[in-house]
Amino acid sequence: MARTDRKAKSYQFFGMSIDTARRKLVKNLLFEFMYHNNSNICFRCKNPILSPEDLAIEHVQDWVDNPELFWDLSNLTFSHINCDRRNAMISVEVVNEKGQKLDTYQHKDKTYVVGNRGKRYNIKISNKSHRRVELVVSVDGRDAISGEEADYTNSAGYILGPYGSTIIEGFRRNLDDVAAFRFSDNEDSYSSLEGTPENVGVIGVAVFREVFVHYFQPLVKKYIYEPWPRPHIYDYPYNHPQVFYGASANSTPVERGSSILRGASGGQVVNCCSVGESAPQQDLGTEYGEVVSSPVRETHFERANPNTPDEIVTVYYDSEDALIKKGIVLKNPEPRTPEPFPKTKPVGKGFAKPPKKRR
Repeated sequence: MARTDRKAKSYQFFGMSIDTARRKLVKNLLFEFMYHNNSNICFRCKNPILSPEDLAIEHVQDWVDNPELFWDLSNLTFSHINCDRRNAMISVEVVNEKGQKLDTYQHKDKTYVVGNRGKRYNIKISNKSHRRVELVVSVDGRDAISGEEADYTNSAGYILGPYGSTIIEGFRRNLDDVAAFRFSDNEDSYSSLEGTPENVGVIGVAVFREVFVHYFQPLVKKYIYEPWPRPHIYDYPYNHPQVFYGASANSTPVERGSSILRGASGGQVVNCCSVGESAPQQDLGTEYGEVVSSPVRETHFERANPNTPDEIVTVYYDSEDALIKKGIVLKNPEPRTPEPFPKTKPVGKGFAKPPKKRR
């Protein structure tokens, strides 16, 4: 068979190139070998790797300074693809109103952000993949669109195009605007006022890939929402429109006790106290702030895996003093992006704003 015919047949039968199909076949074979030899344990999280799609191969020691380590089989190990940060589908940053990244620290493989009481913040999300993705966003365990307790299986989500980025500015009030994210006292947070104070202090993003559609098949339509492009002082260049997705009616809820759901919903993250001592309390939460314009519209999207996220990103936050009391080591924050005009005020700074305590 001619090479062009094999290429066409590969896309027709497998939905991918013949080279990609071969690599997938080798990966499936490797996973079967691992599974039957009980070696399908993640090097990082120590939990079982349950499918070839979750399998990543990585080096224990970096080979950059010693090229021989690249070929050293004893230096190879296996992990979940989501535990290997090099394969992350998205990046999540907590930024201020000017788009500047807040002080962010890594401690024991967790990400912590220092918040300031009374200050607004936004969530910047960038898609590092070549496919559209759905982003179910939760703040303090509450869904950023519906305001209900976060459940990525049946919740709506924002859609992000290939290599695009967007800013999530608040809890969605309707199709036209959101209630701004603003750091507040724990007891004044939206989650505490709604009866779920135990989840205050965490931001979660569950990521779903879009189902692959063959070029000869019609796209399956679903009920989705997408924002109209709009000029905004805090938009980034080439900011991709944000979208949110209406979950299908036949979706099955994820078991509430699953570890993946607990990872998204947060809770106390560091136990720095000895027996008999009370754990440090969460200081900051996120309030249901002032109204910010953020219109959306309908679009079409279908998840490749309706009930299982391809990735979950979790970011914890609190005041600097509270993080220190919890035992978080605040050293060497991740670098911020330099600002060419740091003293320039945003356009529209002189206009009247809603009261800070407005709900």
